[in-house]
Amino acid sequence: MFDIQPPQVTGVEHIAGDILDPDQISAAVADADAVVNLAAIPVPIPGEEERVFQVNVVGLHNVLLAAERGGIERVVHASSDSVLGYIMSSREVAPEYIPIDEQHPLAPENTYALSKVVNEETCRAVSRRSGMTTICLRYCWVWTAENYHQASQLVGNPAENIRGLWAYIDVRDVAEAVGKALTAPVEGFEAFLLSAADTHCEMPTLELVAKYLPNTGCIRNPAQFQEYPHRSLLDCSKAERMLGWQPRHTWRV
Repeated sequence: MFDIQPPQVTGVEHIAGDILDPDQISAAVADADAVVNLAAIPVPIPGEEERVFQVNVVGLHNVLLAAERGGIERVVHASSDSVLGYIMSSREVAPEYIPIDEQHPLAPENTYALSKVVNEETCRAVSRRSGMTTICLRYCWVWTAENYHQASQLVGNPAENIRGLWAYIDVRDVAEAVGKALTAPVEGFEAFLLSAADTHCEMPTLELVAKYLPNTGCIRNPAQFQEYPHRSLLDCSKAERMLGWQPRHTWRV
């Protein structure tokens, strides 16, 4: 584990270093078979946009260059559903269609979301140039045991997370997706949306959309929402098809 901060768990080898230091990164990835990049400032910070962009964008670029120069064949990067432009934005949420898949237009507004879009394009460029496999996992709000304890506050209050599209994912499912991304028969650049199979609301999904997302463009295959009324608005079928991954955890059990 390469990080400025030491890990909060025991039994993990820690290499102290800064993602903005190319030499430190090159030393850390030497002899590695693959790299998983989770390093980033994870939220927009008003007044510190320059630092957010530098750490997230330049940091990943440093990682990719070190991996390329070291002959590493695969990098898995933590992207985000914020690339869609809704999370933590000030504008109205109006998807062009639901469920949203990887072909949906991206419209970042804040520096954090923009950094994630730039990161994906950087991965695409490096894959194009070098042949390295780069996989960007666009996971949504990651839930841990603490989040599950707070779920009761969200279940009956959909207005609290409209811009998040009521999406969440269990940290265990994220870990499994990372593992599969390291070994799946994928070449070049690919991005994958990751979400739990359901929303974090009791209200059925189509009712949520009608009430809170009235300007949504169209509903593709509405029968899937009838088959599973609480279906997530994020379509993870690409991850299932190419990575062999499916979400296994839900707050409902």
